[in-house]
Parts: sequence; structure tokens; C-alpha cells
Amino acid sequence: MHRRAVLRRLLAAGGAAALSACLDVEFDDDAPEIPSGSPDDRPDRQHAWNAALETDEHGNRRLPRHHVFRSLSYVGEDRERDRGLVETALTDLERAYGASPDGLLFTVGYSPSYFERFGESLSVDLPPAGPVVPGENVRRDDADAFLHLASDHASAVLGAEAALFGDRPANGTDVSRLDGVFELADPEDGRRTGFVGAGLPADREGNFQGVPQEEVHEAAPNFMNFRSGLKGSQATEDRVTIREGRFAGGTTQHVALLVHTLSNWFDRSTQEQVARMFAPDVDAENVGPVGEELTAHNRVDPVDESALHEVADEHGVVGHAQKMARFREDGRPPILRRDVNTDHDHEAGVVFVSLQRAFEEFRRLRVAMAGLDIAASTPVSERQDNGILQYFRTHQRGNFLIPPRRLRALP
Repeated sequence: MHRRAVLRRLLAAGGAAALSACLDVEFDDDAPEIPSGSPDDRPDRQHAWNAALETDEHGNRRLPRHHVFRSLSYVGEDRERDRGLVETALTDLERAYGASPDGLLFTVGYSPSYFERFGESLSVDLPPAGPVVPGENVRRDDADAFLHLASDHASAVLGAEAALFGDRPANGTDVSRLDGVFELADPEDGRRTGFVGAGLPADREGNFQGVPQEEVHEAAPNFMNFRSGLKGSQATEDRVTIREGRFAGGTTQHVALLVHTLSNWFDRSTQEQVARMFAPDVDAENVGPVGEELTAHNRVDPVDESALHEVADEHGVVGHAQKMARFREDGRPPILRRDVNTDHDHEAGVVFVSLQRAFEEFRRLRVAMAGLDIAASTPVSERQDNGILQYFRTHQRGNFLIPPRRLRALP
């Protein structure tokens, strides 16, 4: 098995033994040390990662390679006292790791249920998680808190997790423990892992349900082959930042676990895949087998409602990006996506993470993605040939407020 597949397996396993094995695999005598950091190096906006992320020649930002997500229940009894414990632990973590993919990037958010628990109103647009479009049957992740850890080093993510919820130092730094304040909200499904990187979806052991191993392109960054997260398809961090009120400087976060069903996807030609992922009039040669011909834009121009229906009538298919383009602002969507591949429970999928100033902005895009208006009056059905809807299902979703750093400890 390839080294990076081993690291992904260890990250999914978690725990002290996985961390020790991960350190052995990831580092040797010549490997550079993971940099330590300072709380003063971190911006007040928890979600302000972009300045630290690497970019390609077209300005597209690359997320860290390894991710851990934990849905947490607050189990403390004295919130005022526990605020100090949480802030100390997170500040310790900032000292242990530099604020970069080579160190550790992280956010902690809180659900509407957390605020309801204490009889407090939430002055931002963030409803409880649940179905967004008709017919959805999804599990609600209404855990009190949600922690996202990310690094280019699997050992940094595991080390941070072990320090916060175990008894090990992180990168040589003692970190206050949180396991008396938080615990996994769901022991079976409260921890997820993710990965980012060209070739990683194909670099795995065995087949996942619905995704034959030999079908994923060896250079593909995603299980569906085409790369995403292009600069022109992302909101800026300023656009998703809350501007007014108590939580000014924060943002809202939507997190969903999507599970792929891709057997039929790989029966299609590249041009047919491009038609569904982007638009029927986009030439596959201008995209490339894994999207390598795209620069900072997905080559999809927005069209008005009537023109989109004409596309569906003429081609019998409408593109995913084409539907979403209806709600661009100045050429960009109102949400910032930070989703990653996952092989949670040995099923290929995506931990879909979007940041937006208000949840309504995500809801509008999700309704556009459903394309029910198109299906009602064209040959396109509610799922078949309706973008990429037939190739995944939403297993679970949650909504969280990511406060600014000054309010991140049990607001």
C-alpha cells in the first residue's frame, strides 16, 4: 500500500497507536519538524485561512491534505468556568502548531441547539439542521459544537486531537484537555476524516461501495474525477463574514456528509460527465479528464431562467455548475466551500463544508442545485440527468456558527 494511503488509514483509525504509527511513517531523521506557533499569529476570524493556504499558478487555493471533524456534546456543569478551560486548551494548541498547512488550521463552531440549551437567542440566520428541499431524508447533526482540524501532516491532526481529548503533548507542547468539557456527540458517527490531493482518491486499498477502484483517474483530485474549488467559483472570506452584531467577524458553517453512488457515472463518456458536472455546451477538451485544463474558472457562464429551461429541452440534461451559476454575485457564488473527500465507513464520499454569512444563501443554492423547477417542465427528471444529483445522497447535515476567536470558547 502506498505511504499516503497508509496515512489516511491511520487518520481514520485515530487514537494513540495510530498517532505513533503515523509519526513513524511520516517522518525520518531528515524530515523537517512541524513548526510551533503563537496565538498572536492567528487572525481574529477563525475562518480566515486563505492567507495561509498555498496557491497554484492561477490563484486557486489548496486546502491542507488531512482533516478530522468531530461533533461534540458539551458535558460540563459550569459554563463560566469551562470557558476558561476551552480558551486555554485552544490557545495551547495555537502555541503547539504554526498557523499554516505545515502546522495546523482549525475552527470550532456551535449549533442552534447549543444556544437553545441555554435559552439564548442567536442573532444570525442559522436554523437547526434538517431537510432543505422536498424529499430529503437526512440525519440531523445538532451536536453542541463542531471541531474541524486540518494540516498537511496527518500526525499534526492526530496529535492535536490526542492532546485535546487524551493525555499526550502536541508537537512537544502541553495542551489542556477538553475531554471533561466535550465528548463525541455520537460515538459511532461523531468523528469523520477527510483528505485532499491529486491522485489520492485512486490511491486506496480495495473498492468502495459504488466506486470501482480502477475507474477513478490516477491523477484525479476527487472521486468524480474533476477538480473543484476554483477561485472563480468561491466567495471571498470577506463575503462570508458576518458584518454586524455580537458575532461580527464570524461566519456560519454548513457541514454535510455526502455518500457517492458512482457506478453509472463511470459508464458515461468524459463528454457526458462534463455535460452533467458543468454544462452540455462545455467541450470536454477544454476541461480535461480531471479538469486540468481549467484555470481559475469552470467555463460555465450564467444563463437566465428561460434559457436554462431551453438547455434542458434541447439536450435532455442540465449541468450542476450551470444550475448554481444562477445565483452568482459579480461572477462568484455567495458561499465559500472547503469540502474534502472522505472514505467514512468505507464508503466514498464528501464531507461538504460551506461557509456563508447567512444560511439563507446556502439554502438558495441548494434549491437551485435541486432543479425542481427544471424537472417540472423539461425532459430532465428530479434526479436523472439533473446535474449530478443521481450520483450522491446526503447522509447527514449540521449547521454551526463559527464565532470570531475572541468568542470561540463556549459563547
